[in-house]
Amino acid sequence: MAAQIDRREPAEVGAGSDEGCPATVDDGSLHFGTLPHSTRPRRNGRPVKAVEFNVTIPGYVLARSLGRFSDAFIYGRASQLRLAERTPPSMPGADWVRIEVVLCGICGSDLGNISYRSSPAMEPFGSFPAVLGHEILGRVVEVGPGVTHVEVGDRVVVDPMLHCEARGWGTGAWCRSCVAGKHATC
Repeated sequence: MAAQIDRREPAEVGAGSDEGCPATVDDGSLHFGTLPHSTRPRRNGRPVKAVEFNVTIPGYVLARSLGRFSDAFIYGRASQLRLAERTPPSMPGADWVRIEVVLCGICGSDLGNISYRSSPAMEPFGSFPAVLGHEILGRVVEVGPGVTHVEVGDRVVVDPMLHCEARGWGTGAWCRSCVAGKHATC
């Protein structure tokens, strides 16, 4: 995963582990529980595992109609959740870093998506298939040539907002929130 560097001071974070990871895999289906240590991600351009959610019309109809009777249509084998392999993207710029995910949170917006209860106001921010889990603690494994204040091995948290600066827009094109330094409301 590539992440742009933010100049805020890092908070102290405990040493992460894989224990308590929210999912296990059986034949490509996603099941909640503990992810075995043997399924750690691969790096250096090779595929990594990702919890992927894809919406199809039949899947949506099944989940909305039968999901009220059984969670299997929302979270189980009949759901539209899959463990997929994704090739990490190249770093988009000199001021970005690549991180290895140590811990990842599945939050309310992720649960709203997979249960088909998300607010229609969130629709413009979604694309499918979607990789769930945007609340991330990671370890830096590669730094771009323009990065001067983070080193390989540093623990970092990811700001999930793609604000004006992260998109590479010049300061003249920034929205009011970004000009005020409030990237989370971009």
